[in-house]
Amino acid sequence: MREIEMTAKTVEEAVEAACRALGVDRDDLGVSYEVLEFPARRLFKSIPAKVRVTVEEPEAPAAPAAAVVAQVEHGGHPAGRRQGGQEEHGPEHPAGGE
Repeated sequence: MREIEMTAKTVEEAVEAACRALGVDRDDLGVSYEVLEFPARRLFKSIPAKVRVTVEEPEAPAAPAAAVVAQVEHGGHPAGRRQGGQEEHGPEHPAGGE
């Protein structure tokens, strides 16, 4: 999830500026906004509108179950390899043969 807070003279301008900053269109799926402060005009100053725009990102697909099972069957290392790239063969026997 990405989000940004933006201020501008109006709520519409603040939402548009935030969407541009996030690189999305306000009509895209997963884009929502919340008005944090409405613009106001006081005696000698103006208070800008403040919004928070949120973009919900689609979740990354989970690893296929077969790949996870294969890793578990091989001791957590894919294709039966140990760390360091050595094959798993069982106990080593000395060259002289005991």
